[in-house]
Amino acid sequence: MKLKERADQFVARSLARTEESKEKIGGADDVFFGDIRDADSIVPAIQGVDALIILTSVVPRMKPGYDPTKGQRPEFYFEGAIPEQVDWIGQKNQIDVSEVFFLPYEFPRQ
Repeated sequence: MKLKERADQFVARSLARTEESKEKIGGADDVFFGDIRDADSIVPAIQGVDALIILTSVVPRMKPGYDPTKGQRPEFYFEGAIPEQVDWIGQKNQIDVSEVFFLPYEFPRQ
């Protein structure tokens, strides 16, 4: 969202998995649909970009019934995808697809 506020400096694109997510991030034509767990589905969003900023991560949800006043440790679960699918495979897919369309920055070696 911050990049979109600086339209005079950047042309930003976003990737959403659902219509609800698309609406949360502005719902414009520059929001593409895809699932980072499926590399082919994210190609249209990445094709033609100059840089990739990865902000994807699985968000744990607290299991219902947790009562912090009882001194118990909370228990969590994941809706839809587990961390390995999003935080490892999904992020790897984004990097792999981006390498097809532009050369990644190489850090100078000393």
